[in-house]
Order: sequence, then C-alpha cells, then structure tokens
Amino acid sequence: MRAMERLESVKSRLESTEQDFEDSRAALRSARDAFTQVKEKRFDLFNRAFAHIQEQITHVYKDLTRSDAYPLGGQAYLDIEEDTDTPYLSGIKYHAMPPLKRFRDMEHLSGGEKTMAALALLFAIHSYQPSPFFVLDEVDAALDNANVEKIKKYIREHAGPGMQFIVISLKPTLFQDSESLVGVYRDQEVNSSRALTLDVSLPSLLLAMPVPYVVGLLTNRCDIAAKLCMIETRWWAVNGVVREKGFGTRRGEGDLQSSCFFADGVRHGEYGLVTVY
Repeated sequence: MRAMERLESVKSRLESTEQDFEDSRAALRSARDAFTQVKEKRFDLFNRAFAHIQEQITHVYKDLTRSDAYPLGGQAYLDIEEDTDTPYLSGIKYHAMPPLKRFRDMEHLSGGEKTMAALALLFAIHSYQPSPFFVLDEVDAALDNANVEKIKKYIREHAGPGMQFIVISLKPTLFQDSESLVGVYRDQEVNSSRALTLDVSLPSLLLAMPVPYVVGLLTNRCDIAAKLCMIETRWWAVNGVVREKGFGTRRGEGDLQSSCFFADGVRHGEYGLVTVY
C-alpha cells in the first residue's frame, strides 16, 4: 500500500513538473517572440532615423559652411563602425571637412569648426522628428563673425510658425535680426534681477499693431531706458515718431540725459516716450 501511495505521489509531482515545464516553454516562446519583435522594430527605427540623418547631415553642413567665397560649402558624413545585425550597438563615426580643408579627425578641428560640425549634426537630428522649438545656449561663443552670420542666416531661413528658435547669445550679429529680444539686467536700487522684452520684428508687422510695445518713460534717472541704449535695433520711435538707424550706444555711467544717444544724433530729453522695434 505504501508503495502505491508513493507511486501516486511521484506521478502527481511529475505531472505538476511537466505542466510547469510546458508553461515555462510557452512563456519562453512568448518572450522570445516579443524580444524578436522589439529587436526588429528597434532595427527598423534606427535604420530609418540613421538613413535620414546621414542624408541630411551633408545638406545641413553645406548650408552652414557655404559662403560667397566657397559656394559649395564643406562636406560631412556619418558611418557605422561595424556592419552587424545590431547596428544600434555599434559606434558611429562622424567626419566633417570645412571648405578647402583636407580630411582630418574631429579632434584636430579648431573650436569654431567643431562648433559648426556639432550644430550641423544637431540640426540634422532635429529634422527627423522636429520639435516646436529649438534652444541654443551661447553656441556662438567660439565662432567668428563670418560663422555667426551663417548661423543667423540658417536660423532665419528655417524659423517659422511651427518652428521657433530660442537663442541665448551675447553677440549682436546673431540676435539683431530676431523677432523679439528678452534682456536680463540688475536693478541696483532693489538689488534684484529684472527682465525686459523688446519686439524687434519688421516695421510692417509692427505698424499693424494698434498700440506699440512701450518700453519705458524716459526720465533723467531710468535704469531700464539706460539698458536699452546698449541694444542695437533697426527701428525705434521717440514720442510716437518712427525713426530709422536705431543703433543705441551708452556713453559713461551717468544719468540717461547725459549718457544715452542714438546714431542719428537725437538726444533723449528728460521726458520722452520711447518704443524700440
């Protein structure tokens, strides 16, 4: 009797073990199929993105480095280091050749050349799945005026209703043609930071506005207005009269009445309403 009971117990455990084994095999097949699907999807997404960026990087870099002297611009390309069934696990080589420069590794490029190559790569990646806005934080720090002008031209050509560029820069060459400026300065009286926003879009757009953006009421002591004198603008108004050649300069640290002039020689009086376009 004991032998039969032990046999039944062993059979029961064997059946339970076999059932667990079959369940494990089914789970393994399901996991393997899911992994294969994810792998194939990853492979497809990577190749699709890489092919797009690989194609765009050449055009973007040419646009960024093209000039009147070098209308063809430079050359740039991407390549995968190893040809495997998992290219997303391999390294990616990126090479950029500025105009009239021979091939060299990226680490041998100058700071400005590296910046232009990096921006070209960023713009090419962004073109695959564009976001509503693009933030650039002092990317022009290592660039000369010629390259800053190229970046500004590229941004102006690609900015639109569905694509905004938010650029942090200290160089007038880059921000002077923007649609709006946001300045941050220190208010000495309250020892705190303040911000001001200037609408510097085209005059035709500004004239369509019912009320221009009023920057400040000039008095003989106005820190905001003094800050405006340091900003280069193309269009501005005094007491509602639109003037051109609005290049502002600041001379000295005195009060506004003695320190703030504009290029056309107009000196702001003690009280005047100024609008900067």
